[in-house]
Amino acid sequence: MIKKIVAIRNVGRLEKCNAQGDLTFRKLTLIFAENGRGKTTLTDVFRSLSTGNAEYILGRKTLGSAFPPYALVLIDDNKAVTFKDGAWDGAGPRLSIYDSTFIHENVYAGDHIDHEHKKNLYRVIVGEAGVSLARKVDEYDGRIRDANKEVTAKAAVVRASLPAGIKLETFLALQADPDVTTKIATKQAEIAALDKAEEIKDKTSIASVAVAQFPANFETLLAKVLEDVSKDAETAVKKHLATHAKPGGEGWVAQGLHYANGKDCPFCGQPTEGVDLIADYQKYFSQSYAAFKKELAALQQCIENALGETALLGLQKTLSDNAALVSFWSQFVEVDLSELTFTELQTVVGNLRTVALARLKTKLASPLDPVTADEAFGKALTDFQAAATRVQGYASAVTAANVSITAKKKETEAGNLAKAKTDLVELQAVQKRYGPSVDAACSAYSAALGAKTALDREKAAAKTDLDNYSDTVVAQYEKRINKLLQMFGAGFRIGETKTRYIGGSVSSTFHIVINNVPVALGDADTPAAQACFKNTLSAGDRSTLALAFFIAQLESDPKLADTVVVFDDPLTSQDRSRRLQTKQEVCRLAGTARQVIVMSHDPGFLKLIQDSVPSGMARTLQFVRLGEKNSTIGECDIDDIVRGDYSDNYNILHKYLYNNDGPPRLVVRSIRPLLEAYMRVKLPRDFKPNEWLGDMIGKIRDSAVGSQLDEAKAILGELEVINGYSKRYHHDEGAGVEADPIDDGELQSFIRRTLDVVGGF
Repeated sequence: MIKKIVAIRNVGRLEKCNAQGDLTFRKLTLIFAENGRGKTTLTDVFRSLSTGNAEYILGRKTLGSAFPPYALVLIDDNKAVTFKDGAWDGAGPRLSIYDSTFIHENVYAGDHIDHEHKKNLYRVIVGEAGVSLARKVDEYDGRIRDANKEVTAKAAVVRASLPAGIKLETFLALQADPDVTTKIATKQAEIAALDKAEEIKDKTSIASVAVAQFPANFETLLAKVLEDVSKDAETAVKKHLATHAKPGGEGWVAQGLHYANGKDCPFCGQPTEGVDLIADYQKYFSQSYAAFKKELAALQQCIENALGETALLGLQKTLSDNAALVSFWSQFVEVDLSELTFTELQTVVGNLRTVALARLKTKLASPLDPVTADEAFGKALTDFQAAATRVQGYASAVTAANVSITAKKKETEAGNLAKAKTDLVELQAVQKRYGPSVDAACSAYSAALGAKTALDREKAAAKTDLDNYSDTVVAQYEKRINKLLQMFGAGFRIGETKTRYIGGSVSSTFHIVINNVPVALGDADTPAAQACFKNTLSAGDRSTLALAFFIAQLESDPKLADTVVVFDDPLTSQDRSRRLQTKQEVCRLAGTARQVIVMSHDPGFLKLIQDSVPSGMARTLQFVRLGEKNSTIGECDIDDIVRGDYSDNYNILHKYLYNNDGPPRLVVRSIRPLLEAYMRVKLPRDFKPNEWLGDMIGKIRDSAVGSQLDEAKAILGELEVINGYSKRYHHDEGAGVEADPIDDGELQSFIRRTLDVVGGF
């Protein structure tokens, strides 16, 4: 319990707040303060005292002060707790505070509810018991995160030794084998024997070789003559062409001869009968002569193809490839190939090609003359035939070797090298798995994994306990919230209150139910055209909802009897018609809580609470101005404040109007209270204590003709205008009011109009 605020210095407006007189708190303590006098600052001092968090005070250090924040508070048994040098020297009482901080952290901020609100609201709903269960789940989450890190680290050590192609789980499951070393040696020997089998399987056989046969009709064609083509005709034609034709003339004549008819020249038209040269042409270019020359040309091409460079290059490549194949296959089979060098073959074939083509050239020059063999050709042909015989022997040896090679391929196919290598990898994996260091790493990983699995089970059990508890409490909480909303006269209720897990954290969500239509809460990004929390509830409704959440939380708190409950302006933004129910809830809590402290700028509300509890139960204090900007706590006679409202406000207006005395902002804020008090005095049976000027204007406007209120319609217009002007400068009319300048002439005008109303009606 808080017994007394002895001193608060250099904290916000409480720069030099010292106890003056008897300022002892009671079970129900009511503190009156105008706005901006230090209620919120004192609330943060209380919050810091309860939580031990110095930031609530340090963040409110008086701006411009050279001294650090300081506070001295008496709690139970007059124990002194001091805030000094940035910390409290002792623990404060257990507090539960309703203020803008509670609302913004647990219910809504501005006009929307985000995920953090839902997380915090869950803790409000389930209370300390639920929070303890939720904290247990959160602790398991933290421990599981740490366990996952441990598992990952241990797994990394094992993976560093993991054989390629083997999964971690498979590696861990390998069984120990005491004979693994012997088995590995045996398997390696088997693989060594089979290692070449794959190469044998893929290696090609030795290629056979051959040289082309020399044309058998070579000598026959060179000795051949044509009986139907005379030597004289050939000589005459060649002589004539040599004398008269240009290069290519022979072909030109042969082609033109087809156009001759034997009588006239196809070119000049002269008669050709009896011309000897024409007859020689016909003999020389006969079909048999042309065919013979063509046969000689084909023979030339055949020799060049069979004995030319292209054929020799192919032979050279085959012999070169075979040399490598012979070297390989000689490891496995007997290969006995006669020596056959390409250089020798190249010389023999080249000589024959040169000599044969030279003879053929002679024949082509004089097709009708036979060309006889000479000694050079005979030797070249003999050498070629001998080389061809050696090539044939080489080819036969290749055929025999390939028979053995084929048999060796079939023989090696029976072994399975791939399986043998797989078996060896598995044996080596077993050997590595049970090496001392790796086995220790595997054991450490398995232990870490087992610990993490156990934590998963324990978290699942804790979450089940939390869910069961939450389901029960949430249903009860929703029912109580709706009962409170009904008592506050709210036009809505909540529904579908549920517990959710988002991002690993537990939270609560609900729907607003209006006219039996559920409306989702939405968030800051919800479109304006969609019904949600921010566009279906007024500021007063939101404040009422927050207050209902707070009260329901207190009612479910098993430690309420040990709790100090603090209200900072609980009527903020609420309709004045709800002040009676708020008063009743405060009074009821005052009977069950350890202590209730209510701070308000509305003395009438505090008076209403004081009058509703037994005499002597409540103590009233107030923040009083200390100098121009600072405040301190002093004694307060709430009855005198309420009773003196009318005369005080009247004097404030009168002094400003006629003596130019008083701060304009205080003056403008005295207009509405003066009119409200005056109307209550004039028509006490029509206007209740908790009705304000706007309520009164509405009643007058709606009054029946002939009623007592009907007579007040004479001043209705003035009341509406004055109310419209003055309400801009009151606390609950929106942000930015303090910065709104006050025009002196305008203020004087409305003071006169106000005094005219209270003086003339």
